[in-house]
Amino acid sequence: MIPVIFRWEPFKRSAFFVEAIKSFVINTRLPADAYTTNSQLPEHVALTEKIELKDFALGLGGAFVVYTNKKNNQFTVNVSSGICDENFIVDYTKYDEANYEVLNPDVAANYSGLYAAVAALYNFHKRKQDMFIMLRLQTASSAAKHDHYTLSYNKTSPLQLTFGYKLFYAKNKKK
Repeated sequence: MIPVIFRWEPFKRSAFFVEAIKSFVINTRLPADAYTTNSQLPEHVALTEKIELKDFALGLGGAFVVYTNKKNNQFTVNVSSGICDENFIVDYTKYDEANYEVLNPDVAANYSGLYAAVAALYNFHKRKQDMFIMLRLQTASSAAKHDHYTLSYNKTSPLQLTFGYKLFYAKNKKK
């Protein structure tokens, strides 16, 4: 997963923020098998199963400054919570569905619910750019749906290690 985090701090001197997180996921392809009882067809066909994850999270949070050094570098702890949606799409390669059946197939699932996250963030202030390194742990969706058999996938609970730049947007003030 490659997470893209948009964080907006609406007030200049406030630790309050709004975050939106969208992950770009490397999808999984697994071998699968389909069988038939029709004696005129081969009893087994090899397939490819594709599992794709689409997720999105939107939340509110706050930052707590733990340490600031002489160069104005800061160590902060961010705590946030919000809603997240994880949509698993399962697709089998084209095959004769009328005559063949996949035994114990994975099924598409959608988990929507609440999440909580905590992040340790270190800001480096160098010249005109702010760089940061962040370690973030997010809980899985609180969705209560339980499947009755084992799937090839599970709800995600991302642990993120991120290095990046802060981008600033400021309106030009007319004098």
